Amino acid sequence: MIAPEKERSERGNGDRPRFIQYRSLGKRLDQEWETVVCPRFCADSVSPILMQLWEDCMLIKNITILLICIFMGGCATNRVMDASYSSQVDPDFSFTNDKRIVVLAPEQGNDLETKYYVSQVVEALKQRGFVDVYSYKDLPNVKEPVDIAVLISVSKKSDSYLYEGANYGMVDSGNSTVNCTGWGNSVNCTENKQKTFGVTGYSTKTGYLTGYYFSANWFNVKNEQKIMFSFASSYEEGCSDRAVYEFLISQTIARLDFTKPNEYDYSITMPETYNCNY
Repeated sequence: MIAPEKERSERGNGDRPRFIQYRSLGKRLDQEWETVVCPRFCADSVSPILMQLWEDCMLIKNITILLICIFMGGCATNRVMDASYSSQVDPDFSFTNDKRIVVLAPEQGNDLETKYYVSQVVEALKQRGFVDVYSYKDLPNVKEPVDIAVLISVSKKSDSYLYEGANYGMVDSGNSTVNCTGWGNSVNCTENKQKTFGVTGYSTKTGYLTGYYFSANWFNVKNEQKIMFSFASSYEEGCSDRAVYEFLISQTIARLDFTKPNEYDYSITMPETYNCNY
């Protein structure tokens, strides 16, 4: 029980006493609601009911605002795609633009899914300046000898892991309100602690991670020696397999360096209209 503020009501000419002003304890949520004054109501029992309704409304409002902020923040942020790139190259081989290249899918492994991306690799290599680039389907129509065979592959692998994660629920906000009824010597006040959405504790949780991979093995057709190898990986979440594979392929072909080996991570901020779920 918290003692009320000093009584300031006065009787006179039959007027009802002025209601005491009660201030919220702790931080103010809304300044205009900081002081609760109920001069319009004649029944003392109305005030506690209204105060409880107000507290319930404030709780719902705060949670709603939090969810709206989270949603709007996600919508307003451009997606950033993270990936890794590595490559090895034969320094003695000349990767001139007039080399005839054929892009192949493996006969074993994830061959059906890989075949879908052969045409994308063909077009990407043409954008890099190679003039004669063909799919394995075009081989019967190629009249001249092929110089380079590029064997590509796409794949993914999922693993689970344990981590300490937060549990969420309603917790004490540290703020409270005081409800009072009556006047004069009969004023009774009670403190109501306010709740808010927050961390209630921590526990061990299971997470899942999927790795997406794209590799390309380059061979000199004349002597069947490997002349280049490139590998890309990403653990991007919330995207379709196709979107991640296409991202890795376009980035990998664009980053090919025919003069030296490379290995690094990179991040790409996608356009605001980009959608990786298709």
